[in-house]
Amino acid sequence: MKKSTIVTMFVSVLLTLFSFNAQTSAAGRPEGIDSNYLIVDMNGTPQRQKISIYNYNQLETEILADNSMIRYSYDANGNLLKRNKVTPAEPYLFSTSAVSYDIYLKGVPDSVQNVHFPTWTEDKGQDDIEWIAGVKVAPNLWKGKVILSKHGGQRGAYNTHIYADNQLVKGLNINIQDTTKIISPQTVSLTDGYYEVYVEGVARTIKEVRFPTWTEYKGQDDIKDPWIIGEKVNDTTWKIRIPFSEYNFETGNYSTHLYFFDQSGNMLGVGGTSVAVKGGIGVSGPKTANISADSYDVLIYGLDPNVKRVQFPTWTSNKDQDDIEWIEGVKVAPRVWKATVVFQRHNSEVGSYITHIYADNKYAGVWTCNVNR
Repeated sequence: MKKSTIVTMFVSVLLTLFSFNAQTSAAGRPEGIDSNYLIVDMNGTPQRQKISIYNYNQLETEILADNSMIRYSYDANGNLLKRNKVTPAEPYLFSTSAVSYDIYLKGVPDSVQNVHFPTWTEDKGQDDIEWIAGVKVAPNLWKGKVILSKHGGQRGAYNTHIYADNQLVKGLNINIQDTTKIISPQTVSLTDGYYEVYVEGVARTIKEVRFPTWTEYKGQDDIKDPWIIGEKVNDTTWKIRIPFSEYNFETGNYSTHLYFFDQSGNMLGVGGTSVAVKGGIGVSGPKTANISADSYDVLIYGLDPNVKRVQFPTWTSNKDQDDIEWIEGVKVAPRVWKATVVFQRHNSEVGSYITHIYADNKYAGVWTCNVNR
């Protein structure tokens, strides 16, 4: 076999593998999470010029000749953070997690005074129709924003007719699907210290995901306000860490709901999850501390709520228990007790500080903190 033939076969195999991997990657990614807009040409002929959209004299969006879009984001001082290129969705398929989507009408004559985008869901006909007033965002370019919450956040087919000065321009059919997957443990123990909730398949256009969380005990008395903003793990995944210390180490069911926010601040709730938190005794505190801090706190949680007294005898590793102090714990929640270790009471020594914990004279746990200068 000739060397050139071998090389050709090798290249062919590489191209085949590349094509397979690309198809597999595309197939594995939920549709409808990459874009949240579509573009219609009024006269039926694509407009080939580039269109720039400004907001308060700042370049916000560029629509290119192929109808792809470059979006610009800035910091509070107006400095460019990044430019992100997206392509229009064809067929028109969006994720519920996008919260909203935009319809652009290009090539609108200067003489047109108003454009409307009446939109409704196919389910139950036009019972939820909304006559969306278009906004002229650039010369010959109008935009209508469809907000899913105004249609109950429904999935399925959405219909939009476009009117320019009361003349029908085009009818559109858009499909909305749920691409999200919420991942959380079913059961955890207080001794774990925390658990995490993930949501995958989030639209790339989402600005933030909030995770309001509360315990079943006394309803929503411990829900954080404002709701906790999740951490963006990657373009389509967000998460939240829920530490038990912020919920008084309560046991029982912890509920988390998820809300998505688009760039305009529109919101849509997309479900939630519940996690059963079981009992278990745990101890928490700093692993390290600086002597300049004067003190640190040690907590023990998950104790029997009927415990009457908790003591935290503490000493430094230097010369063993020559400086032991039996610190009386303070009950800070039904199953949680706390002690404050003050460095001066241990000659402000550096090194290991050791704390044993006794609940009603029974050993319950230990904590060690390394104090440095």
